[in-house]
Amino acid sequence: MISKKNKIIAKKEVFCTSVISKTIGLMFHRKPKDTGYIFIFNKEENPVKIAIHNMFVFFSIDVIYLDSHKKIVDMCEHFKPFSLLFVPKQKAKYIIEFQSGVIEKNNLKIGDVLKF
Repeated sequence: MISKKNKIIAKKEVFCTSVISKTIGLMFHRKPKDTGYIFIFNKEENPVKIAIHNMFVFFSIDVIYLDSHKKIVDMCEHFKPFSLLFVPKQKAKYIIEFQSGVIEKNNLKIGDVLKF
């Protein structure tokens, strides 16, 4: 479960910790209804190292970058299918990918702290 304070953002989570799971992410998947795909890195990584693409993802997604304290440091709403690159502005230890609309629906903002 992924939450902000006591509000549930996603009932399920999928942890992507291996190189392969981080590389594949949501490629070739169906929309992640009520699920967050959480990419975990060993430390806060340089923005260029954690840039993402949306190749072979056939739907728009929302992407949230969090620091080591699980505080939101950057976001990308409605990242379009087959988009080449999104580079965050800050270092991050976690990336969470959701179906499009989750950021707006849950009024997520930079500085919010998530739990998972």
